[in-house]
Amino acid sequence: MRCCDCEFRSLCDETETVLTAFVSCDKRNMLLAANTVVSNNGRTFACGDLSILTRAIKHFGREAQERMMFEEMSELQKAICKLSRGKGSIDDIAQEIADVEIMLEQMKILYQCEESAALWKHEKLERLRSLLNKGRDE
Repeated sequence: MRCCDCEFRSLCDETETVLTAFVSCDKRNMLLAANTVVSNNGRTFACGDLSILTRAIKHFGREAQERMMFEEMSELQKAICKLSRGKGSIDDIAQEIADVEIMLEQMKILYQCEESAALWKHEKLERLRSLLNKGRDE
């Protein structure tokens, strides 16, 4: 059941099942105020986070957000290089990691690969675990 034409209407239409569980705007607003988590197809967001990520994609556009992904990754690389030369700080790196993580979430939405990325991440972590365990056993 869909509700009125509030700010989440397009999000409901786009993702189909993410917010359809919300029956009315009053309930949705109450859940948002409580920072309730919504899960869809294996991805979990605080309701407001999903809205912000989707709104950013709509506002800036696909190509701009793809370019921003490259820029944020470059800034993280630069922050790590600066720290290795004794300049910058751990906080600079933390800020850049946050920026990259935000952009990664947008890329998962843009390319509709949330589940696939999660599966690949799990597989690669298992491969790493196996590699580390192999080295320990020898």
